[in-house]
Formats: sequence, structure tokens, C-alpha cells
Amino acid sequence: TPPTSISPAASPTSVPTNRTFNMSDTVSTAQEKHIRKANLRRHRRNTLQLLAQSENLFLTESIALANAEIAALATSSSPISTTFSMHQKIDVLPTIATAYSVHQLSPPTKCAYPVLDHETGQTLEHRQLRRLPKYKKTWDRSYGNEFGRLCQGAGVHPTIPGAQRVKGTDTMRPINFHDIPRDRISDVAHTRVVCEVKPNKEEINRTRITIGGNTINYFGDCGTKTASLETIKLVINSTLSTPGAEYMTMDLSNFYLNTPLDRPEYARIKLTDIPQDIIDEYNLNQYVHNGWIYFELSKGMYGLKQAGKLANDLLSKRLNSCGYIQCDITPGLWRHKTR
Repeated sequence: TPPTSISPAASPTSVPTNRTFNMSDTVSTAQEKHIRKANLRRHRRNTLQLLAQSENLFLTESIALANAEIAALATSSSPISTTFSMHQKIDVLPTIATAYSVHQLSPPTKCAYPVLDHETGQTLEHRQLRRLPKYKKTWDRSYGNEFGRLCQGAGVHPTIPGAQRVKGTDTMRPINFHDIPRDRISDVAHTRVVCEVKPNKEEINRTRITIGGNTINYFGDCGTKTASLETIKLVINSTLSTPGAEYMTMDLSNFYLNTPLDRPEYARIKLTDIPQDIIDEYNLNQYVHNGWIYFELSKGMYGLKQAGKLANDLLSKRLNSCGYIQCDITPGLWRHKTR
């Protein structure tokens, strides 16, 4: 049989000649998307401002609640009016605020949280903090303390004559760019500055300089066996179940930063990110190369992929010398040879 003929009007590839395209539909859709995004940003900012003003509402709940509100708006199928009322959108907030007020709970002080600008409701990174006059002095001081801790100390102690404000660990030191071996130039890592508020620490405004280890070509073993949660629970339960048993925990301060590396590593920091008093104290202008200061790292730093393994190996060596032996099949569990 001959094939069935298809008229041009019924052909799936044919385009009706009488159809007109209205460009205003596309423009209207783009405007609605832009308005929706602007409203979401405004809602997040205003929500954080309202939450930050509550004295008994902790920052972590504030950010989490704002994110939940935004997620609810983003998944809502109903259109968002350009003139919606903020108070109609946050009816869940007074419930949490009232719970804190009724139970007279004070904000938790034993956990860290990012730096929040209570006027704008935005979390601030190191460079943003330095650009704002009201924060610059505080966080320049914090950065200087961290720089001195990693290098050879910083500042003058306020009460002890001849002592430094911060004692250095000699983890890194500034060097000239031409002192870096040519085969290691591609390994030069960048740094990232992490600023946190820690109310339970002596230094509340804390800065940490970390290394971006993704550019470092390290071919050694970087794996570290750690104790599992089950092991920790068993040890604690054993202590609670044993009459007269005692349990002790210790924090090895700066042990991670004092672990020698098996080879030097290299990093760079932009000169404009370093406070002026540190630049003067270390005479860093003599090391500038294209706006950067280069450093040689001789000890472990946060972010180095091999630092955890080396610190664990050193700790094992020290414990072995004191008669402690790690169990063969339970990583992180040590027994003394007398037991």
C-alpha cells in the first residue's frame, strides 16, 4: 500500500504560520525571577537583623532559621508579592524567642560561630572585617596574634618585660621568592584565613591561617587511623561501670603546629592582607614579590594533607617510649605494657 500522506498542517516539523510570539511574556518572566531573588535576599537580611536583635536567641539558631525560611519561600508555588510584609513571613520566630524568654535560657557560650555584623545581618570574612573601621583594629590584632604564633612571635607582653605578647612556634618563616627551589614553585600553596568568635576561650576573637593543600604534590602516605565512636563509647561506659575508676582527658596545645615536616613546604600571603604592625615588626617589605610574601613551612599546619599523619606518627613514637602500645585491631586504643 502506498504510504499515507501527511498534510503540512499536521506535520510535526511544520510551524503554524498564523502563530505570533509575544516578547512581553519573556520579559515579564525575567522580571518576576529578578523580583523573586531580590525578595529572597531582602527576606534573609531582615530576618537575620530581627534575630540578631534578640538578646536570648543564639546565632546558630538565627542562621539556621533564616535558611529554613528562605528554603520554604524558594519551594513555595505561590507567587511572592513585591510588597509582602516581613512580619507575615516570620510567624515562627516569636515562638523560639518566647521559649528562650520563658525558660530564661542564656546564649550558649561553649561553641564557636562566625563573625556576624548585627547591623546588616551578614557573616563577615577576614577581608571584609578589615575594610570596616569598627572591626579592623580588633581583627588586625587577632590576625597578628596568629601570624606571630606561626612564625617567631609577635608584639610586646603587657606585663612581663622583654617577653612577647604571643610566643611563636617557628612553624613558618618569610623567605625571598628566589630561595624557593625551582622544582617546588608549582607547589606553592595559598592560604585561607578563618575568623571565629569563641566565647569560651581566653582570646574570644580567634583567627586561624590555614593552607590550601590542593596544589601541593605530596606522594607519601597521608592516611591516619583514628579511634571510632564505638571505641570511645566503650571506654566511657567501662569507666562508668567500674567502681572507683577514674577518667582523664588532655589537650596537647599546639602539638599539631609543632610537628616537624618530612620536607619543607611553601605558601604565600598577599601583603595587603597583613596588618601594618606585623609588616614593620618582620620587615616584610624586603620579601615582597609581585605583591606577595612567600613563606617556608617546616612544621605542620592546618590544611597540609600530610600534617595529620606526621603528627599521629610523632604521638605514637612518644607514647611508645613511655610504655604505651596501640592495639593491633582497634586504632586509637592504647594500653600500657604493665596492664
